[in-house]
Amino acid sequence: MDGLAPWVAVVTIVLPVGVALSHLYAFWAGGTAIYSWLYIDNWTWGYLPVFSFTFYRAIAPVLLGMVLIVLPAWWGAHQLLGLALLWPTIVLVSTALRQNDDRTSVVA
Repeated sequence: MDGLAPWVAVVTIVLPVGVALSHLYAFWAGGTAIYSWLYIDNWTWGYLPVFSFTFYRAIAPVLLGMVLIVLPAWWGAHQLLGLALLWPTIVLVSTALRQNDDRTSVVA
């Protein structure tokens, strides 16, 4: 019976989850490819001022906040508590970064 348990787990858990994720990512990649093609195919040099405005208005403050606030705080907590904060920090940061315009994030 011990030799059968890993195969039962593979057949009942790993395979269905793998198939579901492959369909999900194929759908996501198809939608992303369309918008990427439209953006790259219709590129003009007029987009550069918009990028610089977006960078300095939205991206630079987040990067500056991470460098000056989040990273030293995380490093201090890491030194104090060890690796216990590693995964919760990764989950919180990834959730905050994936925040949509409709404010569906758990963190922010």
